[in-house]
Amino acid sequence: MAQSDAPAPCPEGHQDTVKLLSTVAVGGTAGAPAQGPGGGGGC
Repeated sequence: MAQSDAPAPCPEGHQDTVKLLSTVAVGGTAGAPAQGPGGGGGC
């Protein structure tokens, strides 16, 4: 948690990425249905 805002390496080479916390871990939405894969870069 202390380094959650530290830069994270991106396999696509983007320089402005940061680590993102899982909303399931933070929000505790274990009962929510699973989401399908999303489109986009993922960075």
